[in-house]
Amino acid sequence: LGCMTSTTTIYFMGIDDNQAGMSDSEAIDFASQYCMYVPAFYSLGFIFSFSALFAKITRIAKIFGNKKLQRVTITVKDMMIPIVCLMVVDILLLILWGTSDKGNLQWVRTNDLEIKGYPIKSTGMCSAEDPWPFLAPIICLHFGVLIYGNVMCYKARNAGTAFSESKYVFIAMVSNLQIMALGLPVLWMVSNEPVTNYFIRSGIIFMNDVGVMLLIFIPKLSLVYFGSEEDLALATSTSAGKTATGSNSTSTGAGAHTQNNDDDTER
Repeated sequence: LGCMTSTTTIYFMGIDDNQAGMSDSEAIDFASQYCMYVPAFYSLGFIFSFSALFAKITRIAKIFGNKKLQRVTITVKDMMIPIVCLMVVDILLLILWGTSDKGNLQWVRTNDLEIKGYPIKSTGMCSAEDPWPFLAPIICLHFGVLIYGNVMCYKARNAGTAFSESKYVFIAMVSNLQIMALGLPVLWMVSNEPVTNYFIRSGIIFMNDVGVMLLIFIPKLSLVYFGSEEDLALATSTSAGKTATGSNSTSTGAGAHTQNNDDDTER
């Protein structure tokens, strides 16, 4: 859901004022109403996709980081609290951004070349007088949670792949961080070039979303169609939560192993 929502941003970025059957003012108004869809869909899509990865890796990091081997209970509420908080902050910033007169994105077309008062070449893009009071906090929030997610992945680096796909979640987190770290400076440099800017933004969103989906689903499909029955049974029972009711999980320096027990405990 998160990757689909985020990828939809590419469609909204491609809408302009070149609309048949509309006057210039009508076409500009038509394009302007979709400008704020771009940050809204991308931000919400990012939170949705990141929250799923974050919930997976946080669970395994808490379990395998339990060095004192105390009882660890992780509920759905524990996973939902940070996700809901991130979503509320993101939505609040987007609402404030959309209702701001100076920050609200509008479609603007400027003439780059005129001959005898007739425009020969023009450029159109979504812009605002001062969007940074809202855009900067969103960028910092997303960048911050990505860094925190990578830290959690590092803490869970010794967990086996069968436990919440820690290896592939780690790769997806690092990939997202690298794409954002490299993409933002490039977008800044080509901010005044609409075609180049659109191409780079589309590439960033596409690589981000497709990379996450491939890293999550390709190992699962490979395990189903090419894995052994023992590996499939282990991964299925783990993902279904059976290890929480029929095993003790213990972390060692070399990794993690499970031991069957009658107690309903998870360490």
